[in-house]
Amino acid sequence: MEAVIEKECSALGGLFQTIISDMKGSYPVWEDFINKAGKLQSQLRTTVVAAAAFLDAFQKVADMATNTREHILYKRSSVNPGMPNLYSSSVLSSALPD
Repeated sequence: MEAVIEKECSALGGLFQTIISDMKGSYPVWEDFINKAGKLQSQLRTTVVAAAAFLDAFQKVADMATNTREHILYKRSSVNPGMPNLYSSSVLSSALPD
């Protein structure tokens, strides 16, 4: 019984030594992987910030275009008050199929 336990402990000890040896050899690979992952995270963060800034600028352009369109429609309706505004939402929605 004691010999079996000794044999199993020896096998486990050898396995442990092999794992530790492999870990020591793979340390530079893991270190490189961790460094590259950190750089990727930094670049992704920068990309997200740049994309958010772009979307904010694009939203400002869209808001400006909407305000300009509303202003033009308002001027058309005030110049010809008897004429229907062809660009109003009610006229457009009635012209579109359901």
